[in-house]
Amino acid sequence: MLSPVNQAQGGAPPLIWIGGWASDLQCWDGLLASLYPGFDHRFIDAHAVLDSGARLRRLVEDAGSGTCVVGWSLGGLLLEGLLREGLVPPTCAVLTVCPFLDFCTGDGPWKPLVLRRMMRRIQTDPLGTLEDFGTLMGLAGLQRKAWLEQAMELGEESLVRGLEILERTRWEAPWASHPRRLWAFSPDDPVSPPCDTPLPQTRRCPELSGHIPFLRHPAAFGAILDELAAR
Repeated sequence: MLSPVNQAQGGAPPLIWIGGWASDLQCWDGLLASLYPGFDHRFIDAHAVLDSGARLRRLVEDAGSGTCVVGWSLGGLLLEGLLREGLVPPTCAVLTVCPFLDFCTGDGPWKPLVLRRMMRRIQTDPLGTLEDFGTLMGLAGLQRKAWLEQAMELGEESLVRGLEILERTRWEAPWASHPRRLWAFSPDDPVSPPCDTPLPQTRRCPELSGHIPFLRHPAAFGAILDELAAR
């Protein structure tokens, strides 16, 4: 998983990624390190902490001064819970990518019925379910292959559990306040439902960023990370 991090004097700032549904970002660890070489990358699998909020809390609380925490999709939803409890140190910088407060809105694309059908399909056709979701995210080639391998390793129970969390977790506006916080959204994200975020701290990713702006447009996303680290 992840050990406590402390930034060495003059070293690269630690960057903790909290992954999304079926998406431990460590599957792209080498790629992310090459795209964003100014950071010391660490990874938290959201599925590993779905039923252990205390574990996620310890990992973030132990982050040293100057650490950047990036919550993506489901990871951003979990991170929001920590922020609302005041459990993210003010010395950490926080970025929520592809943000939403309520994934399963009654009038959005992911109605409860849709998620429940997806849960049932996972039990009989996990590969087909994941293939369709990978296509929705816009993954292709080696990036898709690496993602699909780790997603299949999670197993049906963990995948269903992640969807249950997405169905039932509903945070009310406004977003939790934090002195060093940014949001990044994609204008053509096909996964995250539309959600208002504080405009002064919100960064718009370029067109065609989809649900994976950190892979689609690394130059633009890197500028957001650099701004985050400097806050």
